[in-house]
Amino acid sequence: MRAETARALKMTVLLTICLGITGCVTTEHAMKQASGCKYEVVENWPQVPEGIVVDRWLGVATDSSGKVYVLPIIDGKGNDVFIFAPDGKYLDRWNSDVLKQGHGLRIHNDHVWMTDLEHHQVLEFTLDGKLLRAFGERGKPGESETQFKYPTDIAFAANGDIYVADGYGNSRVVCLSPQGKFKFAWGTRGDKPGEFFMPHNIVIDRRGRVYVVDRGNQRVQVFDAGGRFLSEWVTPARPFGLAVDREQIVYVADGDGHRVMIFNPDGSLLSKFGERGDKPGQFQVPHSIHVDENGNVYVAEVADTGVDAAPRFQKFTRK
Repeated sequence: MRAETARALKMTVLLTICLGITGCVTTEHAMKQASGCKYEVVENWPQVPEGIVVDRWLGVATDSSGKVYVLPIIDGKGNDVFIFAPDGKYLDRWNSDVLKQGHGLRIHNDHVWMTDLEHHQVLEFTLDGKLLRAFGERGKPGESETQFKYPTDIAFAANGDIYVADGYGNSRVVCLSPQGKFKFAWGTRGDKPGEFFMPHNIVIDRRGRVYVVDRGNQRVQVFDAGGRFLSEWVTPARPFGLAVDREQIVYVADGDGHRVMIFNPDGSLLSKFGERGDKPGQFQVPHSIHVDENGNVYVAEVADTGVDAAPRFQKFTRK
């Protein structure tokens, strides 16, 4: 019996080592692909309905079928969601009368989640715009366990926990249970590790690490699931948007640098693309970024006072 137990333990150890090596190989291969990959813009994408003038493009995400959902600002209002096919064809739009000024948009388990700046809430919708749940006291900003103040973005852990970047008014990250109950929060205004000056975007990788764009401090901070500080990446310009792909490669929309930067999970720069301008493939303050399951990159822009052209919503594919 002892011999069998020893053999079983040995096999378990060997299997764990093999799985670890396989994971490392996969990650290294993904990083090599990202570092050598070039991106090209998809021309004439998307096909926005004629007559619609978009002031800014904010949050963007894709559902399980590949449809693209994006939040535009039209005539100063941000309560519409546009839906496009992967090829850019306009499919539909829905308007929410409970949403006043959307900002961050993510899709989790085929539900659309948005932050509402003016109502100080986090909202969960079906894909066709039916409100399912709302978190935060509507119209009542604060920093309590039940309040937000101009929340900017949301992310989701593997166990269902909801992380909120409570970033334009407060300087913290809030963790809610899958049922929306307050669990804990961290962060205050400042520039030390674990402090924030406008936590603007937030994502979680498959290892449970929480990445936060600390926009005002020109850095990305990395934490464990409990909010313990792990590292910071000081960027050469100013990060706005954040995405992580299935291989744990991290994509940063550099608003002031008018480009996309691609990092490995430890913060080493792998590649970058884009420059300031209004030509296809150039950017005017990239605000939000999303990477779909096929590695396509979507970038939503806001207005650039130095460029005399409307902001755009662009799609990039790997060459």
